[in-house]
Amino acid sequence: MSLSWWLSIGAGGLVMGLHAALRVLTHRFALHVSDRRMFLLVELGGLGGRMVIAFVGVALGLAYAPVHEGAFIATVLVLLILSMSVEARTVIRRMDAGTLRR
Repeated sequence: MSLSWWLSIGAGGLVMGLHAALRVLTHRFALHVSDRRMFLLVELGGLGGRMVIAFVGVALGLAYAPVHEGAFIATVLVLLILSMSVEARTVIRRMDAGTLRR
């Protein structure tokens, strides 16, 4: 693989790493709210904000970084699907167990 592929994979990982860090912060903040309705509002609001940041990161990466477009987008999509699956599974498991709060 050429350096462009590795740069693309690294840049995609960086975009999704920022997305994952914001997900953790949003989820920790949501755990401190008083009821389930507010918890879901914070989680969904955070999801919307993170999606905008991911979109902007991908747009900036494609516009200004010397990345291989296919490798960059594939990395972002694969990591996005994996992280969203883990996030949904964690939230559902905590809601079923009744342990949304610490």
